[in-house]
Amino acid sequence: MNNILRVKPAEIGMLPQIFAIEKECFTDPWTVNMLREVIADQEENTSVVCFLNDQIIGFAFLWVYKEIKEAHIENIAVKPDFRGFGAGETMLVHLLDVCLKKGVATVFLELRKSNTIAQKMYEKHGFVANGLRKEYYTKPKEDAILMNKVLEDGNEKA
Repeated sequence: MNNILRVKPAEIGMLPQIFAIEKECFTDPWTVNMLREVIADQEENTSVVCFLNDQIIGFAFLWVYKEIKEAHIENIAVKPDFRGFGAGETMLVHLLDVCLKKGVATVFLELRKSNTIAQKMYEKHGFVANGLRKEYYTKPKEDAILMNKVLEDGNEKA
C-alpha cells in the first residue's frame, strides 16, 4: 500500500480528532475550547492537520506576528503509532513555507529538553538552540529548550 501524507488547513469539524491527538501526545493538553479558538482564528494563526491516506495523524499550529516579522510554532503533534512516517517534518516544512510567504524573518519554538527526536528534526531544518527556560513544563516538570531559525530576510526563495 502506498502511504500518502497530505497537509490541509484544520477545520472546526476536525476538532474531535485534533483533541484526541492532543490528549494522546501531551501530559498537560490544551482544552477543547483553546483548540477551537486557534482553529477558528486563521487570520493570525495557521492551523493544519496531516493526513496519512484518509486518517488525521497529526496537527500543527503557527502564530505569525506580521508587524515584527516573527512567528512561533506552538505545537506539532503526531499520534505515537504514526511517528516515523515523516508527518512532523512534512508539517514543519509546510509551516516554514507559510512563514516565507508571510514575510517572516525569524521563527521561534520551545520543546521539552527530553524530546531529542524533535530537536534533531528542527536542527535538520536550520533551527538552533538559543536558550533554556527552567521548569517551563509541568506534568512532569521539565526545562524547555528555546530554538529559532532565521529565514532569508523573510523573503520567499527564488
